[in-house]
Amino acid sequence: MKYLALFFLLLVGCIEGTKTLPLPATMGSNSEVIFVSDDMLWKHSIDTLVTNTFGAIIDGVNQKESLFRVIQVNHNEFKSVLKTHTNIVIVSEGVTRFNKKNKWASNQFVAQLNWENNSQKLLEELIELREVFIKKELSLIKSTLGKSSKKHIEKTLLSNFGVKCIIPNEFQIIKNDMDFFWANYDPFKSDEIK
Repeated sequence: MKYLALFFLLLVGCIEGTKTLPLPATMGSNSEVIFVSDDMLWKHSIDTLVTNTFGAIIDGVNQKESLFRVIQVNHNEFKSVLKTHTNIVIVSEGVTRFNKKNKWASNQFVAQLNWENNSQKLLEELIELREVFIKKELSLIKSTLGKSSKKHIEKTLLSNFGVKCIIPNEFQIIKNDMDFFWANYDPFKSDEIK
């Protein structure tokens, strides 16, 4: 009887003691996307589609820059460290499609696509995913810049011009009138000018 009571206490203690551990922080940049796919599938079917979609050149910048840096790994290389990357797309045959936030790490987005030997369908899915990643990256940038921005100037711009924007604290306001706004970024002791 003592052993039965002790067993119950241990069982209840173990059940109450099991808590889900917090997810680890993500690794990698928001502008990187890891594609997990078999090497043969990548080389012969999806490499060009992914490169043209995610590696497209950003319009309007003064040098060639891709929307995202694409990194391809096969399923055998996709280990625990890579599973905590910020953006992951898994492409395989015979799988169920899903999108999931915080699958293996916090602030992570993981998508799985089913390759059905249909390039047009995959292209449409990749374009849809690219938009998700772009919105995610823009949201992070806005959040980061918005934490230390010139809120009173932003309200003035919205009131005067109907323009909602973020003015980082590093910008110097040269002129701010009802019909004209001018800001400058010229950091002290720096060759960088934005």
